[in-house]
Amino acid sequence: MQIGIMERRVADTRFSELMGLIKAIQASSGQTVLNEIEGVQRSFGVVKRNYDELINAILAFQDEKEIPRLWPQQSRDVRHEAMDVVVTRLQNFLAAAFSLVDHVRRHRKHLYSGEVFEVFNEEIAAQLQSLILGRPEHWIAQGLRIYTLHVGLPPISFVLQGRGGELVGSKLHLSKDDLLKWDGWSSQARRSIEGGDHGITLEEFIKVYFNQLSEFYAWLWRSQSAVHSEEIEAANILRDEARALHEDLYGPIHKQMS
Repeated sequence: MQIGIMERRVADTRFSELMGLIKAIQASSGQTVLNEIEGVQRSFGVVKRNYDELINAILAFQDEKEIPRLWPQQSRDVRHEAMDVVVTRLQNFLAAAFSLVDHVRRHRKHLYSGEVFEVFNEEIAAQLQSLILGRPEHWIAQGLRIYTLHVGLPPISFVLQGRGGELVGSKLHLSKDDLLKWDGWSSQARRSIEGGDHGITLEEFIKVYFNQLSEFYAWLWRSQSAVHSEEIEAANILRDEARALHEDLYGPIHKQMS
């Protein structure tokens, strides 16, 4: 009986030690940073999924194999339905992209508002301006976002493509003339649209804009990993200790889950 009591006391002590490690992890600055980074990465994942769905819808509309279904004269309703899928996914992509910009603004304020990170915060602002906010694609995307919220469906049209007298496909297009009819563009966006030849090819525009987003967030996460390396390492050490103690008490985690 004495041995059983002592074993329970040891187990209780080790359980208390495990709970202490878990609390230390949760309270650590490294875990705070990791949680913040994970939150922004998940937001970016939403943007990526919306981007993939939009590109797939554009490519499906433009696919040569879709010509028999979309382009007979009597297929007007089918065309409109396919176009509506593109419009819906464009709206979703723009909403997710601009929500992500807001998330990063809050992210910076939460992590880097103090003097300790003043230089890094300024570097983030400079990279954000250089890679996203100062680019024509962002100005136009911002205008399209406002247009879809307050005016109506974006003015997407299609340009038919032929070869040898036969229809071989189409390109979804934002007409320069149609875009410039709206007076809500920022001066920067309007100048960018006016400087183009005929308008904006939707597929190319979306790909370029998404690549700019990707470039900035890849830079941000690499930089954060370097800036917070010591804090993250300290949190990881605590996590390894907690995992080892948990497995000593209850067995390997993967076996519990199987």
